[in-house]
Amino acid sequence: MFTGLIETLGSITSITHSGHSITLTIKPESEVFSVPLGGSVAVNGSCLTVTHATQTELRFTAIKETVSRTTLHILKKGDKVNLERAMRLSDRLDGHLVAGHVDGVGTIAHDTQDGSQLLRKIKIDPSLARFCAEKGSICVDGISLTIAQSGPDFFSIAIIPHTLSHTTLAFKKVNDLVNIECDLVARYIFHLIKNATAELKPDNTDTLLMNKLKEYGF
Repeated sequence: MFTGLIETLGSITSITHSGHSITLTIKPESEVFSVPLGGSVAVNGSCLTVTHATQTELRFTAIKETVSRTTLHILKKGDKVNLERAMRLSDRLDGHLVAGHVDGVGTIAHDTQDGSQLLRKIKIDPSLARFCAEKGSICVDGISLTIAQSGPDFFSIAIIPHTLSHTTLAFKKVNDLVNIECDLVARYIFHLIKNATAELKPDNTDTLLMNKLKEYGF
């Protein structure tokens, strides 16, 4: 599990494609970002396992399922990525609960500067938009953010200067792709209610489900 608070940026020093898998080596910018062999790291929000570690670099392999759901396949040597180590149970949860299991990919649709903050609209598949609620949590490229506005196929976020200066969001522009992980709580409630309503009235499952989610504030 992760919190969505980025610890450091990393630079890709090598990346190799083999069939449907990708092996990438990353050099963290922070000298104290150490991870043991077999440890978990969220790389742009995707939970990957360390397969080799030196004093300066970490190596990971992403398999077909991970590659197909994320933006890892478009990364190249020299690109910057967001890095976060797995949380400890004794840690403060300053972001929100993040599993590192990316749900899908979103596209940056529009940027608007509003004073010191950047308002960014991200287009997503409607199947993911149903988990997005105003003031709810969303994970974008591994970063815990609050949804400022949501719609049938998009959500908007307000990015403060600190977040821009400490993450890859500063390098992103319109039409760039980003990894999206929806809120765990919303996702589980959705499936619990869907199963319950399906047992009661299978023909009206979607309508009942949406009414229930609205009732609970989602």
